[in-house]
Amino acid sequence: VTILRHLTADLVRDFGVTVLSYDPPAPGHDNVRQVSVSAPQAALWPVAPLVRAKHLVNAVPASEIGAADLVVALDCHFVLLLGHAIPRRLLYLSLSCIPRQEWFASRGIAAALFFVQYAFLERRLAKFAAAVLVSSATHSAELRRFERLQSLKPFVIYPVFPLYESTIRSKPAGTTTILCTGRLAPGKNYQSVIELASRLIDLDCRFIIAGDGSERERLEAQTVAAGLSDRVVFTGQITDIAPLLSSADIFLHPSRYESFGISVFEAMRAGVPPVCSSTAVSGIREFLEDGVNSTLVDFGLPDQVASALRELISSRARRKSIGAAARSTAAQILTRDYVAEFRRVMSMVGIEAPMR
Repeated sequence: VTILRHLTADLVRDFGVTVLSYDPPAPGHDNVRQVSVSAPQAALWPVAPLVRAKHLVNAVPASEIGAADLVVALDCHFVLLLGHAIPRRLLYLSLSCIPRQEWFASRGIAAALFFVQYAFLERRLAKFAAAVLVSSATHSAELRRFERLQSLKPFVIYPVFPLYESTIRSKPAGTTTILCTGRLAPGKNYQSVIELASRLIDLDCRFIIAGDGSERERLEAQTVAAGLSDRVVFTGQITDIAPLLSSADIFLHPSRYESFGISVFEAMRAGVPPVCSSTAVSGIREFLEDGVNSTLVDFGLPDQVASALRELISSRARRKSIGAAARSTAAQILTRDYVAEFRRVMSMVGIEAPMR
């Protein structure tokens, strides 16, 4: 959503932009044409990815594809539609190596079945596209390795944007606030946050989990059962992350898989010291140095994570030092211009902005 919002806001200045999605039109985007298609009905879970892809063949008007000078696909389910409606030019903006993402998000036989289906869908779409755009060098390597696309040379564009005005924070002493933000899905590993809250029950700290998703009800129930409702707070979906970041002392990111990690970057911009997984596949790790601009831990070893958090909670100076280094790193990353790089790829496939 972050990438789509920034791309459409820029491109609509020079082009007619249509956003085709399951979601109904969003308010505040009157200058962007929005087309909603029906969402697929629940399908037998073993073949759900292929069923969703087949659904788009019937749900998307072929005229929408044929009329466009450029189609930007952000969803690999789109690929089966290409057998019925051939776009003039196609870019694949891969948001993650989806087979690997599903591998970490699913369990047992489902992980294997989804991996195979998504590898088929995404590999085929990558071959169809005039160019493939990815979110990090890590993301690029994942596509080449797990989808057998060794010859693929995608364009790496780190999804960083000036999301808000970030200012130097000066928080008063008191309860330490540990913030987590993101989609509440299995691969994000928020279960570990509840376990950590139990281990740190003797400290004056609280955990805020911002976001929504399929895991929310289960996580809230576990929090209540553990007697941690006053220490673990669920905010639900939020539209503005800045106030939460301004009140946070530590940013905790237990996710097992991220093509980049925009939420970590946002925390770094705000000077909030991030605590991230040392074992996860994550593009933001390309910029992190343990003990300098971040704290890297193995979330499979909860005692190790709890010990690292205890150190940060007990040392405001330590948090300030890591936070300042994280902010400096984020400023360097922000020198990359996502939209300008995207327009450069558009130009390479023959789409130029009109002369003004």
